[in-house]
Amino acid sequence: LKPSGTCRLCLVDVLRNNPNRGKPVVSCATEAQDGMVVVTNSDEMKAHIHQQVFMMRRRHPDLCQTCAANGHCEFQDLIGRYNVKKPEYVNPRVKPSLEREGVAHKEDRSSPAIDLDFSMCVLCLRCVRACSENQGMNILGVVARGNDEVVAPLYSLKLKDTECISCGACVAACPVAAITEKNAVNDVLHLLESSMDYSGLAVDDHNSPKEFNENMLHSKKFVTVVQTAPAVRVTISEEFGLPPGSISTGQLVRALKMLGFDYVFDTNFTADLTIIEEANELLKRIQNNGPFPMFTSCCPAWVNMVEKVYPQLIPNLSSCKSPQQMFGSLAKSYFADKIGRDATQIKVVSVMPCVAKKDEASRKELVNTVSNTADVDYVLTTRELARMIRMHRPKIFFAALEEEQYDSPLGESSGAGLLFGATGGVMEAALRTAYAVTSPDSSSKSVPGRLRFEEVRGLEGIRRATVDLHGVPLNVAIANQGANIRKLVEMIEEGKINDLHFVEMMACKGGCIGGAGNPKDAVDVNLLEKRVAAIYRGDEAKVIRMSHENPEIQQIYKDFLGEPLGTKSHLLLHTKYSPRDTVQSAFQRAENLTSAEALEKHLRV
Repeated sequence: LKPSGTCRLCLVDVLRNNPNRGKPVVSCATEAQDGMVVVTNSDEMKAHIHQQVFMMRRRHPDLCQTCAANGHCEFQDLIGRYNVKKPEYVNPRVKPSLEREGVAHKEDRSSPAIDLDFSMCVLCLRCVRACSENQGMNILGVVARGNDEVVAPLYSLKLKDTECISCGACVAACPVAAITEKNAVNDVLHLLESSMDYSGLAVDDHNSPKEFNENMLHSKKFVTVVQTAPAVRVTISEEFGLPPGSISTGQLVRALKMLGFDYVFDTNFTADLTIIEEANELLKRIQNNGPFPMFTSCCPAWVNMVEKVYPQLIPNLSSCKSPQQMFGSLAKSYFADKIGRDATQIKVVSVMPCVAKKDEASRKELVNTVSNTADVDYVLTTRELARMIRMHRPKIFFAALEEEQYDSPLGESSGAGLLFGATGGVMEAALRTAYAVTSPDSSSKSVPGRLRFEEVRGLEGIRRATVDLHGVPLNVAIANQGANIRKLVEMIEEGKINDLHFVEMMACKGGCIGGAGNPKDAVDVNLLEKRVAAIYRGDEAKVIRMSHENPEIQQIYKDFLGEPLGTKSHLLLHTKYSPRDTVQSAFQRAENLTSAEALEKHLRV
């Protein structure tokens, strides 16, 4: 977001060439000019900021110790920096009269992924701008005026009744805890602490430690399984003071083991599986001449956008579940059989860089058909996992942990699976396999595959390329960030682009590496570049670079799934989508307005 000077906490004095006629200016939104003389820390300016923060604190509840943003709150930092004392009383940010009139809501926990608590709001309006400018969704705006001003969803609806795609851009932008991901930390801690059935253990058990541990595992009411997304091994490093772009895979696995998870697996495994299924689906569409373009389906915010805003594109979505959901499905079928447990006794926790994954895990279409339970039981963001780890300090000192390997058989992966963490990565992983399997000499192991597809790499919002698959041109496109996605969709819908075969869509800037569940400084473009570089560096360090060469993937097809797009694969690894008409959509149709026009008419930005 470009600085707007809304909060006015960065005022400075300009003694010469002042564009504001001698008055203080907001430094974040004022361009420096030749000849300016700027005073940044005068007693007058510091007194002004102190007063401004004090007035904000009078509208902010004093709940720091139990607040989700505690220790990572910009407002808390300002209070400490300027030594702003606790006021005698706090006026509510959302006045009861606004709630009675249905104009605004103090709290809204209706979304499966995002919680709103506007009693915490400091009216910086970053969430409003992130939703409209970055994502193009226009869900949030400002209602009322003066001291009554407060942020609210369009038409003053509950969030679940809007076209919100759960991307979490508002969560990432919020400097406090007015908008947060739905908290799963306490649920997961309770799961880890209450999964043991002690009644089956004899007090005088004299077995060896190994046998005793095995007995302990079999005595558990639930077997706890955790999967970690590709981007998490990079972004969690920043939470513990490691340089941006550090890869902390081994420490991550070790920390999860120390937290009490029975098995730690890699979502990269099912990223490889996604490529096998998706590549075969694409080849089938090429044989059947469409429907084109085929859109990736691993980003749940993009899937939500299709169902809520562009339902006409549902036939174009790949039917593949996301890697997160494929993993959950296999953990409660294939893996449950491996360890002799019923699917209902397996609890799957995901660690994701994404807020929308919480929404995805709650979808009614993603229920295990055998156990009638959700494929994935709980989703933690990277930030939530970091909070859990910090709860266990000094026992778990992340940066100094010894490295540990993922468990098997759902822990082996290729470099292509790791690429899912960056924009263009799903596309490149698919192209590697498509290029290899369509080679005229694909049966020969001596034929080298193509491992670099520079034409689909980068952080540009929209990228297009034509890839030569041994004489067959494949036209592809990649879009990252919501506003760019909408721009590309509109170009396709208007016929300005009509030759695409395969399109990757990611709702967050940079893809999962810039996901809204990551450390909140992810908006820094240089930081994203370092994270993306780590993804490619991790790929290059892998012995196996293509998904179809992963031996555990080959084994699971041989032992369990059969063949790609086969009966069992379709049952466990694929899903369906349905149009979702929202209250917001109905209101807009009645007024014949777009979301941007409705926002301008009913709210202020």
